[in-house]
Amino acid sequence: MDQSTTYSPQDFVDLDHEEARTPVAGAVRTPRKTGTAAARRKRKVNREVQSNGTILSWYLNEIHKIPMLDRDQEFEVATRARDGDREARDLLVRSNLRFVVTVARRYQSYGLSLMDLINEGNMGLIKAAEKFNPDRGFHFISYAVWWIKQAILFAIQQKSHLIRLPLNRTAELRRLEEAERWLENQEDMDNNLESLATVMDMKAEDLNHLINMSRDHLSLDAPTTDGEDFTLVDNIEDARIPHPDDRLEDSDLQNDLAQCLQVLTERERNVITLRFGL
Repeated sequence: MDQSTTYSPQDFVDLDHEEARTPVAGAVRTPRKTGTAAARRKRKVNREVQSNGTILSWYLNEIHKIPMLDRDQEFEVATRARDGDREARDLLVRSNLRFVVTVARRYQSYGLSLMDLINEGNMGLIKAAEKFNPDRGFHFISYAVWWIKQAILFAIQQKSHLIRLPLNRTAELRRLEEAERWLENQEDMDNNLESLATVMDMKAEDLNHLINMSRDHLSLDAPTTDGEDFTLVDNIEDARIPHPDDRLEDSDLQNDLAQCLQVLTERERNVITLRFGL
């Protein structure tokens, strides 16, 4: 393999393992179509690579250089790792780092950068390597995927929202995104609340509540522009202070009333003034 080749997250999307996709409840699996959803995801990944710059590109190239273990090698290394061999455990982790990128990429729209998701997923991979028992006959990555996902989901729950959501709600938001993607590729179904509720097997009002939770929250103390001290709260009107337009209208009204009163007799002017408190 040419080590000078530059890799991006797209190169890690279709790595083969047993849990490559989590099916949406009630949905029928269909071949992936190229459409607006796929195009948006591709643009999002490209922006992610550009924003993270050379660090992410360097990392992807480095982990792609690490050879993968075959089944016999994996069993031998995992056995040594289980028996306390630290170098074997590190080798087991390093040879599966590319799978973490595959899993992390599916959670990019939850408020954390791809690099942060990869870091959290790597912690789950290390945890899996510490607990894996090769004698049960499973591939290591089949076992590790659950730990990787849990580490990523926990990080999303803790760090991606101003208001922390329970893990089960975070998982439901993940299902919601998958259902929306699936519906976008269905020509015979509308991507609306009723269709989403059918696909997710949820009541419409429960789904609407879930959608409201998925919306981004803004801090009133956050700067409106990077590098500036002007915050969102500075744009909120203070109800205790009269609006300049209202003050101008009141002033014009007072002047008009004063002019109208001047055409009245003194007695009429006094009656009107006392009657209406002018």
